[in-house]
Amino acid sequence: MDEAQKVRQEIQFDTDSTTIRFRLGSQPLFGMGEGLTGLDRRGTRDGMRNGEGSRGLRTAGARLPIPWLISPEGWGIFVGQPFGSFDLTKDLGIVRSSFATSTRNVYLIIGDTPAELLRGYADLTGYPHLPPLWALGYMQSHRTLASRDEVLGIAKTFREKKLPCDALIYLGTGFCPSGWNTGHGSFTFNEDGRVATYTKRHHIPGLESGYTVGDGPGLLGAGESVAICKDMDFQRTLRSDAAAGARTGSLGVMLVPAWDFNADGWMHARMAVLRGVEGGYAVVRAAANGLVTVSDSRGRLLGSRPSGKSAYASVVVDVPRGPGATTYVRIGDVFGWLAGLVGLALLGWSAVRRLGSDPEGVARGL
Repeated sequence: MDEAQKVRQEIQFDTDSTTIRFRLGSQPLFGMGEGLTGLDRRGTRDGMRNGEGSRGLRTAGARLPIPWLISPEGWGIFVGQPFGSFDLTKDLGIVRSSFATSTRNVYLIIGDTPAELLRGYADLTGYPHLPPLWALGYMQSHRTLASRDEVLGIAKTFREKKLPCDALIYLGTGFCPSGWNTGHGSFTFNEDGRVATYTKRHHIPGLESGYTVGDGPGLLGAGESVAICKDMDFQRTLRSDAAAGARTGSLGVMLVPAWDFNADGWMHARMAVLRGVEGGYAVVRAAANGLVTVSDSRGRLLGSRPSGKSAYASVVVDVPRGPGATTYVRIGDVFGWLAGLVGLALLGWSAVRRLGSDPEGVARGL
């Protein structure tokens, strides 16, 4: 009910289900996100499933559902409920969810103009951040390039011909059937414009057979390095990387793109944390199907968030650089071997002492 005591909307909550009903009125209905044909949503049903499976894909693009409906009659409804479907074919709109929840978050916004309704929606959900200027420019994208020189040659050609280009996108990383990088590698642009490449050194047997095997550490300079996924499982490899970093200064941060298999996400994330403790560097690990984690050189977890196969996940934390090469990097497993040898010596000494204290028992045994 508005200030003039006029009922603009009425919402009903079923007590025995997750269903929500509300009046549709007589005016056109707008909203529901991207990927739908036409503007008026009246008379339609929508399962609110994101992706490229919609019937209007050719003309309207991928479906990006937003549970927000607006009417010229001066109301807007936002349903904060997961996996809901909308039925707008009758006099009452119906929202159903396949998940039972203890609360149903439905937000009603009243306004005299569309601008007021949209302002209320923005106040509720947040205002967008202004992107950097380069993000609004032209971006050149490729998938299968033959070499590092070809990548740089494209950038050089744009500059020579004075064509506007703000970013180059290379999509050939991982499982690419042809082109320069048919395995797992990284392609890093440093702040001074230098380009560093790194190829994964340890692959999953069977799944990644035939991929190019890297032959050295991914040192980027400025105390940073990169390793990929399974590389972090190999203690000797990462100790060698830390030693190589120490020869050029120190290695303070390790950047790790990865892809887990959900069930092993926790284990692989913790193995990466341990590598950081051994090498004296912070670890920033971005893994699909697992965990996005940030840890410092002491093994403290600074941030962690689950990630899906395609869902976007991020962690924002301050990352303190590690001190660099540790005692373990310098001497390796010497202490472990010494401990083992001392243990064997003690066992031998104990056996000899036992035999010396009971010579008759030894004779009987013979």
